[in-house]
Amino acid sequence: MTDVTQGEQDASSANAAAAENAAAQEQRAPQQNGAANGGGNGQQASNGNGTLATGAETAEAEVKSYWPADWREKIAEHASAGDKKAYEKELRRLQNMENPYSVYGSFRTLENTWASRNFIKMPPKENAKPEEVAEFHKSLGVPETPEGYFENIKLENGAVLGDADKPIAEDFAKALHPAGATPAVVSKALNWYLARQEQQAADLDQADETYRIESERALKEEYGPAFKRKTNAIASLFDIAPGGVDINNERALYSRLMGGRTADGKVIGNDPDMVRFLVALAMDRNPSATVVDEAGASGKTVDGEISEIENIMLSNPAIAQVAVIGVPDERLGEVGMAFVVPATGERPTPESIIAWCREHMANYKVPRSVEVVDALPLNASGKVLKYELRERFTADRSRGPLTSN
Repeated sequence: MTDVTQGEQDASSANAAAAENAAAQEQRAPQQNGAANGGGNGQQASNGNGTLATGAETAEAEVKSYWPADWREKIAEHASAGDKKAYEKELRRLQNMENPYSVYGSFRTLENTWASRNFIKMPPKENAKPEEVAEFHKSLGVPETPEGYFENIKLENGAVLGDADKPIAEDFAKALHPAGATPAVVSKALNWYLARQEQQAADLDQADETYRIESERALKEEYGPAFKRKTNAIASLFDIAPGGVDINNERALYSRLMGGRTADGKVIGNDPDMVRFLVALAMDRNPSATVVDEAGASGKTVDGEISEIENIMLSNPAIAQVAVIGVPDERLGEVGMAFVVPATGERPTPESIIAWCREHMANYKVPRSVEVVDALPLNASGKVLKYELRERFTADRSRGPLTSN
């Protein structure tokens, strides 16, 4: 039996003694009252005045309490030494005590606990020896090494430490161990970290989806029915890239680039400016892909080879240079548009060029619009930068989608 239990027994014995004294007093009171009224030995009363039928009633003897009624107030007054606030505080404490024996029993319990030395000894605040600190940490349940935290760690909601989280958790444990963090503290901190990571991932997924939808809406408005074909053409740029065009291959350059993020945290594959740039590169690499009929009404809006159309147009004496690109069309999805640099001394109009084209090529090859320009944008090797022509067309939003003839 422990000392604490012995203290509780002492308090219980004291309470029992008080109860026995009170009961003894209650038993003596009726006996004394009976003797005063002629005795209670079975003898008949001298007259009938003492019977219940005549309204006689036994006087209740006053039972005097063993302890004064104000014993709590007296103890509180003594303990507070005249301090009113302290008096009220002590009095509230004493309301939990049944009688003074309970106070004594509490004292005995505390005395026995102190005697058993069942306390955690804190190391000195200054110049504490390593063994003193180690003993103190051990008494708190701190493991001997940081790795020991993970033997009894308690993660909530069935969570487990993933491969990416383990190094962080291990470093975290190493940082907290010298400070004497208990396993409960480490568990609480790691649960917060994992919950925070999960919430951040959910927030990022939501932000990515919102950005993708907004970008898709803008590009569809710009590309019209040609949206799907143009964006699909991007993959052709990665035919010879490491890993090919398998978007599910995490090692493929195509997958890493499309799933990567720009400096502002946006997914590269959803960035509308990046999509426009890659579409322009794909169209320059494969010009025939710019004029395929999305609607399927005629199979093509112009011949599959843009260069053939440009060569035919260059046979016109009024044309010095020409570049044909695909532009949005409400009915056919996309049609040809020609940018023409006039020959020296010539002043052709868009109408005259279109009329000439109709005389020299099949109708489905004829550019649906022509713009006469002073010069075409060229790179250092003299190749026409058709993506700049597309940007020029896109910038002029007042033009709107062309309607095919």
